[in-house]
Amino acid sequence: MLARCSYVLGFYRESLVALRQSAPDSPATLLFVAMAHAMLNETPQVARINSRLKDEFPNFTAEVFIRTYPVTNPVAIAAIREGARRAGFA
Repeated sequence: MLARCSYVLGFYRESLVALRQSAPDSPATLLFVAMAHAMLNETPQVARINSRLKDEFPNFTAEVFIRTYPVTNPVAIAAIREGARRAGFA
């Protein structure tokens, strides 16, 4: 939760640090890692995570995360959608 809140608030490096404590094989964790790296313009990391997400969780998207988590805060939804767009998930 700390990682997700940090991400939404724009603290991308802090989000990545907190994500190290998250389940490394969770599609949600991978999504937030990719989005944080995308927001930091770290393209090689985004490509690596994108490839893994597409291979291991082909039906998982940011919209699936928003619907199934569920995310209801408009600011959080906008931040996730923008991160997903920048990471190539939109």
